[in-house]
Amino acid sequence: MTGKYVPVAKEDTYKLINEAQNGNQQAKEIIVNQNIGLVKNLAMKYAVGSYEPEDLIQVGFLGLVKAIDRYRL
Repeated sequence: MTGKYVPVAKEDTYKLINEAQNGNQQAKEIIVNQNIGLVKNLAMKYAVGSYEPEDLIQVGFLGLVKAIDRYRL
């Protein structure tokens, strides 16, 4: 799940979200891979105290998948 960020057009992202919501697992994986950096950066921002960064990253990915499933255009 590593890679270099490649910008994607807004319309392409909307198309991927629509496909993911219709059951296309590959489209969902593409969206998740495009947002790895976002999830990791946010997890590191809140990784203080008793929270482990790995746990926060996992929760972040779960939240991203739920957001994909619930997003409404």
